[in-house]
Amino acid sequence: MADIRGARARARVAQTMKADRLRQGWSKQQAADAAGITIVTYRQAEAGRSVRDTTYAAIERVLGRLPGTYQAIADGDEPAAAAEHGPGTGSAAVAAADGGIEDAASGRGFVLDVDDPREVRIFAITDLPESERIWHILQMRKRDRERRAAAESGDTREATGTG
Repeated sequence: MADIRGARARARVAQTMKADRLRQGWSKQQAADAAGITIVTYRQAEAGRSVRDTTYAAIERVLGRLPGTYQAIADGDEPAAAAEHGPGTGSAAVAAADGGIEDAASGRGFVLDVDDPREVRIFAITDLPESERIWHILQMRKRDRERRAAAESGDTREATGTG
């Protein structure tokens, strides 16, 4: 994660961080404890003061955010909704913050499979707009479906990508 610079950027992140914490129903102390940081450091982060990148990463993890989410918010992107996952939940998902993606072009209703490391890596590329990251993930899914269909039909050229 790159350094989150600028008071406005940190304020956007702090606002989201507070909303994430409140959604969990946690006090600042509980969030700090879960992240493995001091309450002083947590308060600095939530107040929009400068903290280390590792602090943001620890807070993202315990508040259910994908790695790099706070940096994307600092850069002006809309935040992705909190990850709906926990230990043993199987196929975890994150929905786009604008209320879900209706089609591939708009990204409405998009659900990120956080159990697929390829999707997580693509979504963590914060120097691409969220819509482009979603587009790349949807294209990857389309290619995977086409390869599976070709393999099931016995077309080995298409299944191996040489067709």
